[in-house]
Amino acid sequence: MNIFTSENRTVNALNVPICFMSFYFIIVGILSFFPFFDEFDFSKVEPFLWCVVVCAFIASFATRDSKTSALIVSAVLCCDLLCFSICKETFGFGFSVLLSFAFSKYLGELKMKYLLPLSVGIGILSGIVFGFAFELWEKGIRTLASVISGNSFAFGGLCDAYNFMFGSLFSDLFYFKDYGGSTVINNSLVAGALNIFKASISQPLSAVSTYLTGRYFANVFLPVGIYLSLFKKIKSRFSIPLFLSLIVSVFFGNNTMFLIFIFFYNPFLFIAFAVGN
Repeated sequence: MNIFTSENRTVNALNVPICFMSFYFIIVGILSFFPFFDEFDFSKVEPFLWCVVVCAFIASFATRDSKTSALIVSAVLCCDLLCFSICKETFGFGFSVLLSFAFSKYLGELKMKYLLPLSVGIGILSGIVFGFAFELWEKGIRTLASVISGNSFAFGGLCDAYNFMFGSLFSDLFYFKDYGGSTVINNSLVAGALNIFKASISQPLSAVSTYLTGRYFANVFLPVGIYLSLFKKIKSRFSIPLFLSLIVSVFFGNNTMFLIFIFFYNPFLFIAFAVGN
């Protein structure tokens, strides 16, 4: 069933990260049912978790050694935590990828006793640099946003690029100021995608309700159908991450982990999901 022939190397490297994040989403989903946890902001720890997941995948793929992968993950997470403690900014996805690749490539040439001092040094240096340069950086980003104001496509691209490289939200720079037809919804910047939530003669509220209801059932039954089609064909070592990601998708409405898995396991299934959804 798998279209890859290189010993399933990519999917093997995804096993632990997908299980890890699926467990996290399941725990958060269960805790959200209890009023005691309503005031706890789980989003504050997500940047560190994504840093661990990204690093675990890259390290597992590059080194094929669990012990070395664990050391690399610990080193990158140490850098991220130290940077956050100094300047209150976390590494973004792009920065975590670059640092993980660097550690994975050069770790073999370094003695293990140098790994901890090196990671501490990188974390402190990153925090100091980000701390001193962040105000200047914010001014530059706001200036650029003002220049492209009115162009939703360019502004949305700038938002995606910023969030990819840096952990902080791009929308936090603007304090709900409208740039280029974009606005902030639930602490997330949305550009050019608001019309489906606005009622009008041609787009009444019932149409919006029908659209969202259809999306809900598609997100439930499409993953179940894909899982059943793979149940007897998939190898046992892939069954656990697939099952956990299915639980997250069906019961908690988050299909990110499920889509990541099927994209790398079989892109044709991913395309089928996208078309069906």
